[in-house]
Amino acid sequence: MERMEELWISLKERLLKRLSEGSYRLWIQPLVFGGFKDNTLIINCPNQFTASWVQEHYLPLIKEDIKKEAGDCKIRLVPLEKVKESRKNQLHLPAFSPTEIPRQRFCEWFTFEEFVVGNSNRFAYEICRSVAAGSKGSEGVVYLKSATGLGKSHLAQAVGQFIYKRSPEKRLCYMTANDFTNQVV
Repeated sequence: MERMEELWISLKERLLKRLSEGSYRLWIQPLVFGGFKDNTLIINCPNQFTASWVQEHYLPLIKEDIKKEAGDCKIRLVPLEKVKESRKNQLHLPAFSPTEIPRQRFCEWFTFEEFVVGNSNRFAYEICRSVAAGSKGSEGVVYLKSATGLGKSHLAQAVGQFIYKRSPEKRLCYMTANDFTNQVV
């Protein structure tokens, strides 16, 4: 194994200790040593999105660590989809169906009956009840914005559970922003 590849492997081990497990697993673990040529460390990335994200958020950290061990060398992130594209004219896309979404995962306690209504949230509660019941004049879209811990998730899930109990044949999807981002990526 050449020196730069060993350096890359030890760098990834150090990054594992410095980053959160989720960040490391999503952004750093998929990166692969691609070679070292003309004083440039080549790092292969799964796709252009990953390459852009790593360049924007982790490249300074990587450069800093590499500089300690190898001096001033350049780093080039190469999306593997471009490597594949150069071999073939058509990219192979994985089987993906946009209609397949994860089943709703409602918390059984997040219902209208369990929601604590106060002066600060009474309006949001009434609007959500109205939308869930399909009342005339309710548009069916609610945007909830408030500080953390004030019941946005509770009300959103209460709407979903209310609709699902009344009409189990309806297709519902409830997901966190994190789950949505992962699905998009």
